[in-house]
Amino acid sequence: MTEVATQHKPQRMCRVCRQVKSKAELERRVLKAGELVIDRAQKLSGRGWYACQSTNCQHKISFVALAQAKAYHKKKEAMS
Repeated sequence: MTEVATQHKPQRMCRVCRQVKSKAELERRVLKAGELVIDRAQKLSGRGWYACQSTNCQHKISFVALAQAKAYHKKKEAMS
């Protein structure tokens, strides 16, 4: 009996609606110099957030990502 190997498709979670989707269906954003930029090639370094293509998620991702980034930096400073 031979088994056909299925190709692994990476999955990520939308940070707004929390739905798990394939990485290709989501848009990655990265925080660079305090600004959230779209990472179309998905190659930029730094903390990345994924959001699905829905209008609601696209609108809310900047608020969610910036709030999480501030909390991360505040926690990092407290540990220093």
